[in-house]
Formats: sequence, structure tokens, C-alpha cells
Amino acid sequence: MSISYQSYRGNNERKGVDLGKYIQEKKSWENLPKQVKKKLGSAEQYKQKVQQFAFKHQLRSEGLVSMLFPKKKQYYQMVLDYSIARRKLFPYHLSDVVKALDITPFKFYIETLVQVMLDSSSYDSIPNFPANDIVRLLGIGRNQYIDMMNKIKRKSFSFFGKKKDKQIRELLPKKPIRPSSDMQAWFEVIHYPLNENEYNIELNNKEKLVYDHLVKNGPTFAYTLDYETIHQLYGRGHIYVKVSISAQDYIKFPPLEKFVMNKDATDHFDKFLYKLFVTHNERMTVEETAEILNEGLENVIQGFSLFCRLGIGKQINFTFLEPIHTSWDQKN
Repeated sequence: MSISYQSYRGNNERKGVDLGKYIQEKKSWENLPKQVKKKLGSAEQYKQKVQQFAFKHQLRSEGLVSMLFPKKKQYYQMVLDYSIARRKLFPYHLSDVVKALDITPFKFYIETLVQVMLDSSSYDSIPNFPANDIVRLLGIGRNQYIDMMNKIKRKSFSFFGKKKDKQIRELLPKKPIRPSSDMQAWFEVIHYPLNENEYNIELNNKEKLVYDHLVKNGPTFAYTLDYETIHQLYGRGHIYVKVSISAQDYIKFPPLEKFVMNKDATDHFDKFLYKLFVTHNERMTVEETAEILNEGLENVIQGFSLFCRLGIGKQINFTFLEPIHTSWDQKN
């Protein structure tokens, strides 16, 4: 999903440099206005600021970003490292490219928690929505986190460096829990490429049928496929989902249970999601909510897509155009 760069304004923008605008316009250093060059300083400083902006907003490697950082795999690894260090949400909008780095949301949040615990930081240091995604995928909330930290502190000897890292990892789950909200019927299911060995060894016959269907037909609505099979494939990282939202969609927020609300949410996107959450109501379209918030439509669409992915929101105007697989009876 693309990002409306102008909706995010950081330190450089407050100084009068709309960095997002120049990234969107693919402006190289040579093509920047003279007054902008003067404010930024040098070509190297411009590159550094573009890099910081790209990392902060988890931008896709395209346009100016790809020109400045031509090694895509290296760039996406840097985005992931930056996001983990700053306890950001997993970049679901980059699911199609980060798979090559052997990183899943589960692994991403394991690394996040390892870093938080190595720093002996409080649970409140994790922004609200990443914290909720961690609960959703790892089953670790505030109480579980405090319990793990206490277990480490109760050890009769100190852990440093690799020993402490190992101790923390031993306490963390080895596989994701399966949240019931993971897959809504209208999500689109997409396959990750598998090599011959993975296909023959890791998939059973039923899974091969579904996987073959996805290879042949491309993105497919989840409700047309066997519920258990796609969840099994999804849990093992063989498929991913696309959560498409349009400007005219209506999104409902069912009553939340055990929603994590941390005190120290300073992440810009986390703040934006919270503002979106408290402003929206189900009688408003996505576009109307964007207008009320005076936010870029693409950003609001991305926010609602995340809400639905995390099980916080549900689209209520989706029309089922194909037969619904019987395994979806009474689901969602």
C-alpha cells in the first residue's frame, strides 16, 4: 500500500522542507530548489534524511528510495532493523518483499521483545498497536512480560551479552498462537513462492490443492477456500493476506476485549492510528473519516486495513460474489 508522504511532517518539514514531497516527486539532489539545498546542507545530508524518512515510514523501495539505495534486500533489512529497534508495527504492507529475508510477523516481534527485555525497558515503552499485535501473535501482554522479567531477575547470577539474550529467548514462545481474527472472509490470500522440496515435503495433499489454486489464479478471497487449510498455510508462512479497503467502505469497530493501552506511545503512526480509532464511527465511510481528520486518504485506508488485519475492525459492506466454502459456516 502506498503512503501519502505529505501527511507526515517531521523536523525537516517544520523547518520549511517538505521532505515527503520531494521523495514522492523523485527529486535528486541536483534537481532540488536552491533554497531547499541551502536548508538541507549537502547531497550526503539529503541522502541521510531521505533514508531516515524512508525507514521511519517503512517505505517501499521505489522511486527516489530505490535510486539512493539500489540494493533492495539490504534496504529492506535496514527497514526491519530500524523498525525492531524502535518497536514499530510489522510492515504488513511489505509482506510480499520481506519474505525473502525470512522474517515473519512472529519473528519480527520476537526480536522486538528481545531488544526491549535486553534494555530492561518497561512494557509501556511498546507503542499501543504493536503491543496489541504482540498479544495477538505471541500471547504476551503486560502481565506475561512482567512475569518473564521477574524470572530473569530471580536468577542467582547475572546474565550479560549472549547469555542474557539466550535466557530471554528461552522464555519466549517458539511458535505463534493462532488468533481467531487472523483471517476475515473477505481478505485476499496470496501465495509465497516455494521451492520443490518445500512444496513436496511441507505440504499435504489438501494444502497442495489450495496452494496450486493460488499459483494458478492469483489473489483469491479467503471465503472461497477451505478455512482450516488456509490457516495452516498461513501459520507456516506459505501464504500471506492482502486487506484491501476502498474510500467508500464502511468499517465497524466491535467492542474491544483486553485492548492494550500503554502510556508512552510516541510513535507517529501509533498516534495516528489512535486518532483514527477514536474519531471514526461505522456510519461514516473511510473517505468521510479522512475528511474529518484532514488526513491523506491513502494513510486512512492503510490505517483501516491494519485495524481489520489486527481484528480490531470489520468491513460491513462487503459483497460476496462467489460461492462461500462450507468450512466458513459460522466463522467471522
